[in-house]
Formats: sequence, structure tokens, C-alpha cells
Amino acid sequence: MKKLPKLILGGYCRNKHLLTPTNTSISIEGYLSCNTCRKSLYIPHPLPTPLERFWKYVTKTETCWLWTGSLSHNGYPQFRVGNSMLRGTRFIYEHFKGSISNDLDIDHLCNVRHCVNPDHLEAVTRRINIRRMFKRQKQNLQLNQNKGAN
Repeated sequence: MKKLPKLILGGYCRNKHLLTPTNTSISIEGYLSCNTCRKSLYIPHPLPTPLERFWKYVTKTETCWLWTGSLSHNGYPQFRVGNSMLRGTRFIYEHFKGSISNDLDIDHLCNVRHCVNPDHLEAVTRRINIRRMFKRQKQNLQLNQNKGAN
């Protein structure tokens, strides 16, 4: 049996019966019943935390944690917390590794934009992030040229 919310106990049902632990029960579905008049009220469940909501959009593979939620126009995970839209990578990085200043970017060491595995993320300056991006693009171009020559 679920524990009754303290907020409800000591209150009254629709028929003005005092709600006490002895005359009140709650179902698995979240309905509170006054055992005196048998009237039920739906008690909404508490809202999930941002972190609980975040995990609903993550699929873990052997290496990467892939984001299945909303992506920005350029393919990066985005996640709403309150009224703010955050980068999913920044949200999870700060959860596991601590807060970082706004002038730092999150670089994907695995080169998978929608990966949110904190072990694959690193906080770097914009200059370093761009330098790494060009280096990776150059390496990919060389790999593709070598495959075409064979």
C-alpha cells in the first residue's frame, strides 16, 4: 500500500469527512479514496526531475549514450529545463563533472554529435573545439580518399 501524502491527511473529502490514515486509502493508479463515503479523488504524481526526464531520451550502446530526444538545427541534443532550452551535452556534463563557464564549448571526443556520454565529452575553448573539428574533417577526407584509391 502506498504511503498517503501528508498534504492530504488532516484535510477533508468532498463530503466534508476528515481524512485520516484509518479512513483513507490510495490506489496504485494514484486515486485517493475516503473509506467513509467511498468517493475517490485523483492525486497527481509529483513531476519528474529534469534528470529523470533526461534519461527517458537516452539509449546506451556499448560505447556511446545516444540522445533520442530533440535535436538543434545542427544536430546537437537539446533539452528543456523550465523555460530554458539547454544543450543536452552541457546539461549532462555539468551533472557528472561540475559546472563550467559559458565561454567553454563541449567537444565530442567520439565525434558523434548526439552522444551524451560524459566520458566522451570535454569542456574546451571555442578555438580548441574548432581546431579539433578541422583536424577531424581533414582525417575523414584523407580516409575517404584512401578508400577510393583502393
